Amino acid sequence: MSAPEVMLQDNAKPLLKGWVLNGQGGARSIQYQQLANLELQADETLWLHWDKQQPATAAWLKASHSISRFERQLLLEKTTRPRFLAFTEQALLLFTRVIQPKARADSSELFSVRVRCTQQVVLSFAQKDAVFGDGLKALFKEKVGPKTSAELLLVLMREATDHIDHAVEALAEFVDQQELQVDQEENYEPNHQELLQIRRSSANLRRYLAPMKDLFAGLAKAQPTWFDQSTAPYWNEISNMLIRCLEELDLCKERVGFILDAERRKAEQRTGRVMYLLAVVTAFFLPLSFVTGLLGINVGGIPGSDAGHGFLIACLIIAGLAAIQFMILRVLRWL
Repeated sequence: MSAPEVMLQDNAKPLLKGWVLNGQGGARSIQYQQLANLELQADETLWLHWDKQQPATAAWLKASHSISRFERQLLLEKTTRPRFLAFTEQALLLFTRVIQPKARADSSELFSVRVRCTQQVVLSFAQKDAVFGDGLKALFKEKVGPKTSAELLLVLMREATDHIDHAVEALAEFVDQQELQVDQEENYEPNHQELLQIRRSSANLRRYLAPMKDLFAGLAKAQPTWFDQSTAPYWNEISNMLIRCLEELDLCKERVGFILDAERRKAEQRTGRVMYLLAVVTAFFLPLSFVTGLLGINVGGIPGSDAGHGFLIACLIIAGLAAIQFMILRVLRWL
């Protein structure tokens, strides 16, 4: 393969990664400046990962005669949805999404990746911040990396799906912890804003990941002739992994709803207990307040005010009334 030469502006780095696979599990790195004089051997495969936001990337694609104008538009368009297209028996276009490693499942952490795959050349395009194919370097160093473009595509998609799976698992573990604390700790109050954010993120993430399930399931059935047919079960496994992630996201949304409902019930119970206590206290002191208020009117003098033990007798009467009230409340099981 002889790649077109495009002049670069200062500090422009359109090629993020470049590897030439030797067909035996190893690979050598290649730089942008070496593409113009590159000639692939029969058993070699080229992978180039480009920054799709760089103008030099569009210029390189435009100068490449093997890529049609329609393909260039699809590879560099701003928004797209996961799918795959087989233009010919030799070229396959795949549109997928990747998530940042160790990120909590959130649609804001997703990046679109576009891949054009032929028998000897794999071209991928994404934003500069997107993590894609970082694990290949270690595989190539140990001589256990992919040998063909079909294997390379499988490894790239499997690594991207693993990152998604780990993010969804981290989200599920967080919901587990919140649910456990709500169940075991009576006074624990979860962060409602954070839970609602998780609920929204799960819904948005599911919307982005749902088409990827169909993408890999379809790719397992309709593979180009130059694909190794033995890889079909692996594509099915990736599809099944995404199905499990989607199910986990659905479950997380429901469990967040259960946590919020449980917290709402606890709040209602606390409010009910407080109101009950206030009602009992009011019922207990209302008759006493009535008696003291009646005596406090002092119209024509309080009965027994001239007696030496009048105040003590009044206190005993009020205490007796309080005891009778207490017994009545106990009988009624209000206390």
